[in-house]
Amino acid sequence: MKKKIVRFLYIITGIATIAITVLIIYTARGGFDTQEVSYYFVQRIRAPITSTNTITFDMDYRMFFGDNTVYSADIAHASLLITHHPATHYLLESMGFSNIDISYPGRGFDNDRARLIMGHRRVEYNGNTWDVIHAYIAGLFEHHGWFSMFDIGADIPEYFALTGEHFDWINRNNHKGFDVTANRIIREIRNYMNSIDTGGQTILWITGHSRGGAVANIAGAYFERAPEVITFTYAFATPNITTDISAREYQTIFNIINADDMTPLLPPAQWGFTRYGRDISLSVADFEEGFNELIGLRYFYYADIDSVIRDFVEFIPNREAIYIFDWGTYYVIWDFESRDEAEEVKERLETVLHPGVYNFGMIQFVDFGIYEIPGGGYRLVNYQSPAFFVKILAEVASGANVERRYVDSVFVDIRDDFSRAFTTSLSRANSSAAHYVIVELLREEL
Repeated sequence: MKKKIVRFLYIITGIATIAITVLIIYTARGGFDTQEVSYYFVQRIRAPITSTNTITFDMDYRMFFGDNTVYSADIAHASLLITHHPATHYLLESMGFSNIDISYPGRGFDNDRARLIMGHRRVEYNGNTWDVIHAYIAGLFEHHGWFSMFDIGADIPEYFALTGEHFDWINRNNHKGFDVTANRIIREIRNYMNSIDTGGQTILWITGHSRGGAVANIAGAYFERAPEVITFTYAFATPNITTDISAREYQTIFNIINADDMTPLLPPAQWGFTRYGRDISLSVADFEEGFNELIGLRYFYYADIDSVIRDFVEFIPNREAIYIFDWGTYYVIWDFESRDEAEEVKERLETVLHPGVYNFGMIQFVDFGIYEIPGGGYRLVNYQSPAFFVKILAEVASGANVERRYVDSVFVDIRDDFSRAFTTSLSRANSSAAHYVIVELLREEL
């Protein structure tokens, strides 16, 4: 009898110990929720921030029950990891999303395409139902992605004469490449939402980085105006998007910016460009030691980005000037003894510049003339518009070798300075590690 009592006490003690342990764990993770929960989801997730560093975080859907006009460190944290995960669809599945859909709106048409990964999670909590839909937009930085990023566009006849019609460019205040891509993405998001059998309030969570962040920014502005959804948009390294004077009035869009990064400075603010929503900006350079310790990598950045932007703006004063072909202002010349030699070089240059004119081609932004030189010989003149130079910057950003792009001497210094600044910026300042430091610093401050 005594042994049975002792065994019973051991069992009771064990149960109590387990209960206390569970209580401590749940308290540490935000408190033990005593309300009845159905399909409630909290999952501990592991995700990389660099190739050698992995972190853990709790995916807790209660973070979407708060005010979407107030910055959430938890949503920012989860958003950043999604935008930089090497296999986003698997990460979304581990977060509890289902109906994972991967699409490439715009593929096969032109440069204005992106990858869209979507997932759905129904959350039933405290007698209410929410359908959380996540939309992650990846910018696809192959060659066409960079050409889209530098296809700023201008609502003037000269632009359309050079590039043709763009039926998906709906808001002409917006950067053309971003706006076309965003409108294609918006259609896909709407189609996905319509395919889901929603049982309650729909929450749309939109994320993206760099060019993907730009597209997310526009999509976030669109859906903030949609009464049927509650939106949370968190974008990282977001470029400037629009000249819309109401852009800063949007309340549910948060752009997390590293002040050392060149990407958010393009297109230049001097042209009237800004972003939708609110910027949250820090300089990682001010926390360099913390970056080095946390990430295990040395932080560096291009310290004179502002001067590169100033030189660029001095050369091209506004977005319209990119596409106004000022004949004879910028040109490269070659002299030949015979007209046949001049024609041969002209044909070779046209062949190099022509491929897929409205995708990778640059031929529409230049012109050629062959003139007889008094006293003998022939001169080949390659007239170059500022749009030609801007497309070369897109090639620089993509890592292409542009040395064989014969450009006017006035372009060379700006091109080389831009190349140094942009390459340096992409290496660290634009990285997931830098933005992770920002997100964690903001968590400490708020």
